[in-house]
Amino acid sequence: QAARHSAAELEASRAMEAAASSEAREALATQEKAFASETKQRREAQAELENLKAALERSRLLERQARERAQEYQEQLGQSSFRAAAPRDENLDDLRSLSPPSLSRGANLGQGDGGESEEIEPMSEHPVPVSVPSVLISVELDLGHGVPATLSIAPWQTRGDFDEVVSDFLDQHRVRRVFGDALVKYLEEVEALATTFPTVTHANLAEIYSQFGR
Repeated sequence: QAARHSAAELEASRAMEAAASSEAREALATQEKAFASETKQRREAQAELENLKAALERSRLLERQARERAQEYQEQLGQSSFRAAAPRDENLDDLRSLSPPSLSRGANLGQGDGGESEEIEPMSEHPVPVSVPSVLISVELDLGHGVPATLSIAPWQTRGDFDEVVSDFLDQHRVRRVFGDALVKYLEEVEALATTFPTVTHANLAEIYSQFGR
């Protein structure tokens, strides 16, 4: 009887150990899943951060280019206004009869048919608006057999949008999706190497796949 009792206790102990071991394995598996999920979230957050940084750099570059263009337009406008404000000697008598506001806005003056002073409408003093380009990246692609197509990225689109843009492009031109990853990688390289925007490149789809598809 004592032996049977000892055997029962041994079986119970083994059962408890097995249960504890099972619980430990389940807990370990749960921790591993949680760790993998956290790692994935960190990677996604890091990728999103990189996309935001790239978008910010592009925005700063576009803003700098817009300012430079605005400054060029302002300089051109100032030169035009200066030339228009410098009267010819033969019109000095007419200038004396003009009111001060007309003199301050001075333009090319002459005599009308009725002998009265005639003033040409002065140039606008408002700066010329600078337009933002509608395309940030434009890729002129040869799809094969001389078939051309244009793959475009808008200024408000980031690297996170490249997959969707490429997918729509492939569907529109009935190109196999096997070229999708290669095109996305090519766009990322074009964006990274571009020194100014908008930028236009020419490429062959087969060559892109050969370089980025493996």
